[in-house]
Amino acid sequence: MHWLRSNVDSLVYFGSRLLVACWIVSALAGLAQAKAFVLKDVGRGAVGAFNTCVPQSNGDQLCEDFIVEYFIVSPNNAMQGTAVFTHYKAFIHPDGTADEFVPELGFAGVTGSYDISHLTLASMSGITLYLNDVDPITGDLTPNGRMVTLGAFVWTAASDIYVFSNDGPFGIGLPRHVVYECVTQIYNSHERFTTAHVTGTINGISVAEYGPAYLPWPGTGPADALGAVTDVRIKFITAPHSGGC
Repeated sequence: MHWLRSNVDSLVYFGSRLLVACWIVSALAGLAQAKAFVLKDVGRGAVGAFNTCVPQSNGDQLCEDFIVEYFIVSPNNAMQGTAVFTHYKAFIHPDGTADEFVPELGFAGVTGSYDISHLTLASMSGITLYLNDVDPITGDLTPNGRMVTLGAFVWTAASDIYVFSNDGPFGIGLPRHVVYECVTQIYNSHERFTTAHVTGTINGISVAEYGPAYLPWPGTGPADALGAVTDVRIKFITAPHSGGC
């Protein structure tokens, strides 16, 4: 959700959070006319993050990240959820710079399962999604005419439960407490998750054919766990100072 988190092989930022970040940016832009802004976000479900890079004749690499997520609609009904697919693509040059394509996003309702108590398992049914280009500034979605077919996905926990705060993989990377001239900003993230082995297909290709994108997160493992079963809660508060600026 916050622009590119890059490593040597991967062009990653965690896709579904992009829209939340855009909401925050919009709120900050309107503070001169607004009262305190409070955003609470809960993300229960599972994510798999996969990467592939193909060498090009000019020395570049064409790298793609595929992020597959399942979010449950309600803690009282883990069998109904939303499938989210985010696709990032870029040419990575030998000097480490990159030319990025517009990210694309698709989502729709699916059935599935989710272990809300112990985060040991999650699954979702297969589905074909229509994709949208994502404006990285506004978060606006524009249908692009492309589709992706996801087979059934299963996440099986490969670790005990990890607990992170603002330094975890599923927030938006903001500092906990910042005081500016005109506004005070507070951001808190509480992230519980297990790393997970993932099975599934993207356009008929098994995710076992892909390498890691940004999971497992540093300090977690095992190395072949390219997914996570998650219970994430964030709270963002921004308030203008009295008297204005």
